Amino acid sequence: MVPIVRSREGCCGTAPPYFGGLFPMKIAVIGGALQGVEVAYLARKAGIDVLLIDRRSSVPASGLCDTFRQVDVNDDAALDREMADVDLIFPAIESQKALSSLHSWALRHEVPILHDPQAYAISASKLESERFFRKFGVPVPATWPKCRFPVIAKPSYGSGSQGIRLFASADELRHVMGDDPAAAGWIVQEFIEGPTYSVEVIRNHGTSTAVQVTDLYMDDRYDCKRVAAPSVLSAASQKELIGISLQMAENLDLEGIMDVEAVFSHGSFKVLEIDARFPSQTPIAVYFSCGINMVDVLVSDALGRN
Repeated sequence: MVPIVRSREGCCGTAPPYFGGLFPMKIAVIGGALQGVEVAYLARKAGIDVLLIDRRSSVPASGLCDTFRQVDVNDDAALDREMADVDLIFPAIESQKALSSLHSWALRHEVPILHDPQAYAISASKLESERFFRKFGVPVPATWPKCRFPVIAKPSYGSGSQGIRLFASADELRHVMGDDPAAAGWIVQEFIEGPTYSVEVIRNHGTSTAVQVTDLYMDDRYDCKRVAAPSVLSAASQKELIGISLQMAENLDLEGIMDVEAVFSHGSFKVLEIDARFPSQTPIAVYFSCGINMVDVLVSDALGRN
């Protein structure tokens, strides 16, 4: 994924000067893959000391942190040794087992952790997300059998387009999925073509803020291959997407951050997915576009320093 930064005049630019880092702090970033890269980079921009932890010996974010330790987060003794002086835990992983271990450790040691387990449990499951969308009337693609073909079948768990399949007819769908795809953990929806957009919502103690709408460029190989900001959407359309996203954050009773991805087709938005975790694609592009550092905002909120 290659971020594109558009200035208001349409040319590339550099990040605005940042005057954060007024409060010395140290965070433990758990996970050094794409999410970890975004978190570590933006944390360093905010003047935050970054301890990166990953069970693997070589990860992309290891070159962006102050300290790297190869640790399995299910090893309490290792966490005791390595995280004794951290002010906050910032997960950049999706493993439910690892997240559960981190929550248990954080609770015992009274260390804040930037993760909303209730909201994440809904967003991590496409079946649970679908129930949430239907309950609160979120505009989403029509589901099979009440939709036209082609359709896409999405496994309940998995990030982005992982495992998604396209079907051109009912016979083809039934041949592969059987008569009840939902019983096998699949969501089947109408395939909608159109430009795709995203926006992050940060919610702190009941107050929600939408950060910036970004344009997503997709392909079959990389899913999201490029992010562009600011968006080319009209102000009215951006306001519509932001309104949908803020309402979802309230209905989720979100505490922390959520990413919303939607397709714009025939003059309206259809929400494709939500992720109640720090995103792995847009935050650095947003920072260079408008100067908002999502890591700094989240950390400051969590530690009561905003």
